[in-house]
Amino acid sequence: MSEPVLISGALMGSRELLADFGVDAYAIANEVKLPERVFDEPDIFVPAARLVDFLEIAARDCACPAFALLQARRLPEGVRGLEIRGHGWMLMRSAQTVRDALYDFIGVYGLYTDAGRLNVQSRRGDLWLSYTFLPIGRWGETQIVELTLARMCLFIASSINREWYPAQVTLRQEPQETQTYIDFFGPNVLFGAERDAILIDHETLVAPLAISGNELLRKSPAHRPEDLDGPALITEARTILGALLRHDDCSVEALSKSLGLSLRTLQRRLTAEDTNYRELLDSVRADLAWRHIQRTDLSFTRVSDLLGYDSQASFNRAFRRWYDSTPRTAQRSKKVNH
Repeated sequence: MSEPVLISGALMGSRELLADFGVDAYAIANEVKLPERVFDEPDIFVPAARLVDFLEIAARDCACPAFALLQARRLPEGVRGLEIRGHGWMLMRSAQTVRDALYDFIGVYGLYTDAGRLNVQSRRGDLWLSYTFLPIGRWGETQIVELTLARMCLFIASSINREWYPAQVTLRQEPQETQTYIDFFGPNVLFGAERDAILIDHETLVAPLAISGNELLRKSPAHRPEDLDGPALITEARTILGALLRHDDCSVEALSKSLGLSLRTLQRRLTAEDTNYRELLDSVRADLAWRHIQRTDLSFTRVSDLLGYDSQASFNRAFRRWYDSTPRTAQRSKKVNH
């Protein structure tokens, strides 16, 4: 089984937050063997266990069991926050209500990690949203679970542009000091529960988004379909393909849908740039492969998975074609240059 990974964007702002407590973020990163660049580069994959351990040590060193709730507020809000993973929000562009956005986000959650899972359960028009994480942390997974649920609450509040609290919250943790949790989640928090979950009421689920993905595109000249042509199209397509590689569907149809272009229009505009979908995908894979080998500690098997190859042998052949070298040789050159 490949080593689970997690996107480094979960640590955005943590360096500054830890500094507020007088704690050295770099020291913790070195302890758990995370590269120091995770604080400045939000879109690289790192071993999930190391990031989970980072959060648990941070909570311990700050003497703050609710560290995850503070960290959640340091991350980008709303739909824009999904840009951490290659414009992942564009894959949710058709969402009109909170329910739409939640289900769309759950559908693309694999863009961020393969170690955690969001689960939904309907209850008389309301919706339970629970989160589970693989038991891979040396000191548990409390912080990453609570960080994720806290982010979902902030995402909903931002989506409807008003203060919002879940109808009910259940947490497995039983902290000695509970007021921070009540201040964040509202008064209906049950500690020592069997699962970590939030209950979203029906009124909130059917509420229209304050700004939908499509509206965001229309208001952003760089992302309007009619303006996606020439170099702008290539840049945007490459960014989205980088995200889609972690999704089940990385087809040209999925790309055209994410860009808001018809398949025929996309193919015509790519041809005008003297390229096509397959060449573009191959180029994206080549760039990401070099980036993973040179800038992360992921295994070759894991990199192969992230790039959508069915075997490491296929990845090795592609890498040699791109760089006239093997992944191992490239990795050794990184260590020498470092």
